[in-house]
Amino acid sequence: MLSGITSLLSAQAYAAQEYVNSGNVGANWQLDNMPQSAQLSDFMFRFMVNQSTLHQEGTCSAQQFYFAGENSNKNAGYLGLQPRKNKHGKSRMKAIFSTFIAGSDSRDGNCHPAADGGPGVSCAIEFNAEYGRNYEITVHKNTSSTWRGELKDTVSGEEVHIGSWQLPVGKGYPQFKVPGCLNLARINVLFGPVSTSNYHGAVGNITNAHGYNSNECQGEAAVFILNIRISRLIYPTEG
Repeated sequence: MLSGITSLLSAQAYAAQEYVNSGNVGANWQLDNMPQSAQLSDFMFRFMVNQSTLHQEGTCSAQQFYFAGENSNKNAGYLGLQPRKNKHGKSRMKAIFSTFIAGSDSRDGNCHPAADGGPGVSCAIEFNAEYGRNYEITVHKNTSSTWRGELKDTVSGEEVHIGSWQLPVGKGYPQFKVPGCLNLARINVLFGPVSTSNYHGAVGNITNAHGYNSNECQGEAAVFILNIRISRLIYPTEG
């Protein structure tokens, strides 16, 4: 697990004649100075969902990673933060931790079978959140085939268990219906560097931000709304 995909997902068409196919931005991440044969037992992703992000369901800032083998959804894990509506005067987010690998299983109360309508396991939990604050999601290896996802608020120190799943032996979320590019939800997220405690600690980088799955909205019309900022400087003293 040395590389993966960063994604900022906004809106996708439900009916081509009514809605635009819009709003996905991706980038590539990797851990630097690691042997290609490296096997990790933990790795951490950092997110800051900024204040200007719409507090509504339908968007997700996510990171995808792969287990040994092909780099495809059939071999992938997935995690991230989804904005939610304010509740009782508190801002909210949903943390997710999923796998698309067929045959995966979970007995975790935060999890259920299937991921984005296909095979795998999806885990999630909603929590009171502070927009504009650094959050860390760490993936831990519990056993040879069991992995868990944990969320940490870097200011309060509070930790939240997202979920856990077991991979097979050997081995959806709501979206906005958008009538036009100018109606895309505002998303402003800072992705920090991926890191691991393995191999004496390693910090990576994120590169090649690009739009995808949004042919109608890759022009200037949506640029001010689809804002993805990528940095390895959330914690400048690291690395």
